[in-house]
Amino acid sequence: MASTADEVDNGNGAGKANAIEKALQLLMEFIPNNSPMSTSELSRSTGFHTATTSRILITLADNGFLRQDPSTRRFSLGGSLVKPSRSVDRARKP
Repeated sequence: MASTADEVDNGNGAGKANAIEKALQLLMEFIPNNSPMSTSELSRSTGFHTATTSRILITLADNGFLRQDPSTRRFSLGGSLVKPSRSVDRARKP
């Protein structure tokens, strides 16, 4: 399989989706406090280009993983993150 701009070599020949890695890293920036943060704050803390950060944040917000306060334009964790954790909890119960 040919490598694309959205994949990186992880050292063992298997490609990883770079955009997914970045999205997960952005989500982790909100843990443990879920303090609202701006695009520029998240860009600085992750080292990602502001345009890249903005695109990923908008995608995460559009899918409910983040929410954006319309007045401050800051992001915080959204409700879509609760659904997978509930599924895990249900699967663990006998």
